[in-house]
Amino acid sequence: MVECPFYMSIKSRVRKIRIKLATFFTSHWKKVAVGLVVLAIAYPISRRTIFKPAPRYETAEAQVKTLTQTLEVTGTVDADKKALIHFQTPGRLAWVGVRAGDGVQQNQAIASLDKSILKKQLEKDLNAYMTQRWDFDQIREDNLVTTDNYDQYSFSNTIERLIEQEQFTLNSTVLDVEIQDITNRTATLTSPISGVVTQIDTPVAGVNVAVTDIFTVVDPQTLYFEVEVDESDIGLVSVGQKAEITLEAFPDQTFAAEITWIDFAASTSDSGGTVFIVKLSLPLSAATFRLGLTGDATITLQEKPAALSVPLDAIEEKEGRTFVRVLNSDGSITEQDVTLGLETDDDIEIVSGLEAGLTVITGERN
Repeated sequence: MVECPFYMSIKSRVRKIRIKLATFFTSHWKKVAVGLVVLAIAYPISRRTIFKPAPRYETAEAQVKTLTQTLEVTGTVDADKKALIHFQTPGRLAWVGVRAGDGVQQNQAIASLDKSILKKQLEKDLNAYMTQRWDFDQIREDNLVTTDNYDQYSFSNTIERLIEQEQFTLNSTVLDVEIQDITNRTATLTSPISGVVTQIDTPVAGVNVAVTDIFTVVDPQTLYFEVEVDESDIGLVSVGQKAEITLEAFPDQTFAAEITWIDFAASTSDSGGTVFIVKLSLPLSAATFRLGLTGDATITLQEKPAALSVPLDAIEEKEGRTFVRVLNSDGSITEQDVTLGLETDDDIEIVSGLEAGLTVITGERN
């Protein structure tokens, strides 16, 4: 087989190049190895520096808008007028005239004990009084006593002590009658306020009740929303501030309210912190609100209209400076010192150092 002269020439050149490369690597293999190591290290570094893409920023525009500073707190519906009523003595419940949820008027009777035994006891006390009264009158008559000035009589000390003893016993029987009369009258419970019956511990007649059995009456016109404000925030709240209340029972509704009262003395929260009790008014009647409902209140602490503001993430601090980074139209960045004002959960007021419409950097994208 006869080979082409051109092919033979190319093949000869390739062979010479391979021989030269083999000779070069054989003579300079250490330099080649070092070069490969340097290249392996330099390549990723060059990609992060020389070939690094331009940074991408999260930005926002400096805007003029109304800033509202708020405080979020949790609370419970309670009432200013709430009566916990109970019998002064235990006894058998004769009747109950109301049920939970019924409305009552002030001084309306709501329940009564069985008075048959009480009446018998009153009769017994009256009889004891009359017996003692006769004994007292008899000893005075026996000693010819017609007045209460015993100094004008010449009877002995023994007789005087007996007369005084009978007087003391008589006084005691009078007190027994008066006490039993009060017991009879208090055997009927009456409501001291107008309102709604919210609780009856013993609603069934015919059973014995103790003095610890409670009837609760609440005036729905005095309902309010009670919250606990931490001591670190109490200086921010004041009577008259507006608020919005959202109750767990009505998650889709918001109720307008305002602060009506701030406790003068501190209290201790369930977690052991120092708090102050704050009351907020409720606008609606008992048809909507119920004692014990829980929810959240958003109190408006301060509101500033037409305030130049940026997101909180745009504010940076370094070496005692407070500044924002402004992204210019040509892609350059300028640091501008600013003076801050009202701060909300998301935004902050710029009092000076920035103009509306400028683009500020709030972060960098990955």
